[in-house]
Amino acid sequence: MTCHVLTRNSVTRHVSSNPLIYESNPEPGSVVIPFCLRGGLLLVCLWPSYTKCGPWLAHLFGGQTMAWPFLRIGNQTAFSAHHPDDPFRFAIDQGFNAFEWFNDKRHGWGWCQEDVDEFDRQQIKLLGEKHAITFTVHARCQANINTPEGRDDVLRSIAFAKDIGAVLVNVYYHGDQGPEGFAASLRPLVEAAAPANIRISVENTVFVSPDELNQLFASLNATEWYRPGSVGVCFDMGHANLCAATRYDYVGFLKSLSPEVPIIHLHVHENWGD
Repeated sequence: MTCHVLTRNSVTRHVSSNPLIYESNPEPGSVVIPFCLRGGLLLVCLWPSYTKCGPWLAHLFGGQTMAWPFLRIGNQTAFSAHHPDDPFRFAIDQGFNAFEWFNDKRHGWGWCQEDVDEFDRQQIKLLGEKHAITFTVHARCQANINTPEGRDDVLRSIAFAKDIGAVLVNVYYHGDQGPEGFAASLRPLVEAAAPANIRISVENTVFVSPDELNQLFASLNATEWYRPGSVGVCFDMGHANLCAATRYDYVGFLKSLSPEVPIIHLHVHENWGD
């Protein structure tokens, strides 16, 4: 399950020891969106008054004082799909309002941006507009932006995102140069994405600790070129649950994040491959 967080204001964090608290009597005009995860039901609650939102969701969205947070729920392409188009057709048929194009092609199965020519990119953009679907793009997991090859590959993902009208490009965090080195490697990506109002999200892999993300954004905030909002975190719940620092405790992962770490994108799953 892919969720894209759309926010309006800067925020501060608040986390309770109970990750499942939520307002039982929401205000008029509130929206409660249920969606199924294997093994349980998760309620995503959106309120006009952000302070009414549950503490766990507050941390996911990044704070407790923001008005009108909005969560788009969708899915993504999958190498296991019978046909590369099937997940996108499913999103349209189910009325999802978000979809992620994940560069994940294995042994001829799956999808990658090189498969889509200029005409098809325009058709994707038109379908997104027709069905009010917000697009995001997931760069290849192997694309290490600390290397010229990896950086160029992500720049091609940004070009694809521009062509289809996507609002975000997601990249994996690679720690071979440390948080400060990764922050420096983000600069050309941000500069390429910003003119099209595309944000960059950095995903926590199973090898990434909360402290590394804290250091990353401390490094970004110390630079002259970084503008708040241009880069955020893609919080992957399943990855956080397998992280050595917070094994089987993804809420603990969230609690360990600094208030300066903005969460702008979500991958919500339970490591079942869905």
